[in-house]
Amino acid sequence: MSSFDSGVRGYVFGVATVRVPFPIDWTGVANINCVQCPFYSPSSRRCQLNKEVVAFPEKYVGDMCPLEEETE
Repeated sequence: MSSFDSGVRGYVFGVATVRVPFPIDWTGVANINCVQCPFYSPSSRRCQLNKEVVAFPEKYVGDMCPLEEETE
């Protein structure tokens, strides 16, 4: 086990790719907002991917959301 008593020299980063399905209603309107995302925590109102507080999670996706819309 490493000891970090004298500080940290650097970091090794891990990368993950996640796919999140957002629902589309029968009229073709996609409901893309944080409440529909499994990485949103309603109890803390935070995104669990970036730990940011989301202002209007029922209406929008947070400003710092790391998800990008996948096009077909």
